[in-house]
Amino acid sequence: MQLSENIRFLKVVKWYLFTMTVGTTLAISVYIWGYIKNSNGVHSLMRYTVLNFIITFNGILLPIVTIITVPVWKQEFVRLLKSTVNRSAHRAEESA
Repeated sequence: MQLSENIRFLKVVKWYLFTMTVGTTLAISVYIWGYIKNSNGVHSLMRYTVLNFIITFNGILLPIVTIITVPVWKQEFVRLLKSTVNRSAHRAEESA
């Protein structure tokens, strides 16, 4: 039982890392494109703002949206949460 839970968790982590890699590639592309396009202060500030937005999006929203919208990932995430809650409840019963 524990091995299958670990495998499910690793699947979620694998897809999370994949989406982060794609997002980071996008962020670096935007950063380089903004640097090549214009190098004055306004565009530098815009490039910095866009880069920070993309990093925030990748770090917070992208994993959440991915887990919610892709049915397989949502199912795996819900299973992971249920098994974690069940394990915690079982440990609490044992210690009581």
